[in-house]
Amino acid sequence: MIEWMQKHKKWLVVTIWISTIAFIAAGMVGWGSLNFSLDQGVVAKVGDVKVTQRQFDNQFRQIFAQYNSDGGLDLQKAKELGLEKLALDLVIQRALLQNFANEMGIYVSEKEVQSEIAKLEFFQEKDLLGQSKFSLKLYQDLLKQNNIAPSDFEQDIKDDLLIKKALTLLPPLQITNLEEETFLFPFQIQDELKIKILSLSQIHPKPTKEEIESFWKDNQEQFTYPAEYKIEYLIVPEEDQKPTQEDLQKLYEDTKSQFLDENGNIKPFKEVLEELKEQKKSEMAEEKALLEYVKLKESKELYGLVDTLIEGEKKLGLEVQEAIEGANVGDTINPIKTAEGYVVVKLIEKKPQSKKTYEDAKEEAKELLVQKLKQEQLIALAKESVAQGFRGESIGYVDLMQFKSIKGLDSQESMALTSRVLSSQTPRGYVLLGEKAVVFEVIKQKLKESISQEVSANSRQLVEMFKDSMIRKDFFKYLENKYKIIQLKTL
Repeated sequence: MIEWMQKHKKWLVVTIWISTIAFIAAGMVGWGSLNFSLDQGVVAKVGDVKVTQRQFDNQFRQIFAQYNSDGGLDLQKAKELGLEKLALDLVIQRALLQNFANEMGIYVSEKEVQSEIAKLEFFQEKDLLGQSKFSLKLYQDLLKQNNIAPSDFEQDIKDDLLIKKALTLLPPLQITNLEEETFLFPFQIQDELKIKILSLSQIHPKPTKEEIESFWKDNQEQFTYPAEYKIEYLIVPEEDQKPTQEDLQKLYEDTKSQFLDENGNIKPFKEVLEELKEQKKSEMAEEKALLEYVKLKESKELYGLVDTLIEGEKKLGLEVQEAIEGANVGDTINPIKTAEGYVVVKLIEKKPQSKKTYEDAKEEAKELLVQKLKQEQLIALAKESVAQGFRGESIGYVDLMQFKSIKGLDSQESMALTSRVLSSQTPRGYVLLGEKAVVFEVIKQKLKESISQEVSANSRQLVEMFKDSMIRKDFFKYLENKYKIIQLKTL
């Protein structure tokens, strides 16, 4: 843990939260976004509890670190995966539990907080007898190095202990034999299927000029020229910085408590030299970028490079692009660290989005209309086949335990079809799978004489997990209805 904190100090969060994340995630629910005026730095208000930007940031960083274990995740991918929404949902759910705990009269003392912190191994050092003991100096140093105020850290620990106590009020799970048998029953069902695969490639709509123009008129907001941003910018590469041996030695002396081995001993200078170089280069580049920021901001003449960026372009990185799109003309943006180095930007001119004329948009409108008509006609064909019957191909029996490969479908599509068929309430229907629609009919049903040994051996545990998740989901629905949720942050 020490090593992780040292290597990822900018992503340091209260890792003790992990103990309750599993419970909270199981009860995931969603809320709409409401525009209310709350205190600055507050992303949501849940009952009497305010959720701060700091708490959201910490939660997001923790989730990001977990998903980025292989180092291949960036902020754009994180947004596409919905990690921001997950982080916001989790901190809101923590706030729901805090309200519940407060109403139940649950209390956490300062002594309990101190005791919990003292247990955390990354704040412990070995004494002369080789026994691990809490080190106040190490505690203060690590928090300082990671820009965390002790009061914030201790409040997070207190909140976590409060939530843990609240969860103990829930009744223990008890699984009956009937519940176990009921849970296992679907694994015994086998359906013999007849299917017919319909594809968008079979459909060739030919919209008229009038239909295309009408579609364009009804959807003009979709057909726009992107906004343009004329900028003046500078890049200060980290690799261009040349720290001296004296610089590196001083950095080592100032931060050597970060560089501990598995036994808690400080690593020698030579062993961490490359890490020191990278850290110092980054510091030097940032310092130089701040000087360039001042010069660029005050300059009345051309000082940096000039370029024009298109809305959504990522030439200088996602974070820089978002800063540019949120700036006003004449603004100089504080240095932003990117893969190329620290970027300093001044926005010279902004050209907003503009609607395309029909002549400019007609090919794009035609393409979108054709796709829309294809999808509509595919669904119509599928419904017609279900209603009137169809000549299809028998694929034999399918069940939940063995997802068979189905001709004309890939493995994911085969699994999706099987799952949908086995959960269908009707013997005939259709399933949409991207550019395909699969019409199905259950010809015959039977029960397996036995289920797999793996499922049978773990059935009670599976039932417990399922029942636990249902209880938690209902519990959070109860809390959501009980405590008003005002969400300020828009994702």
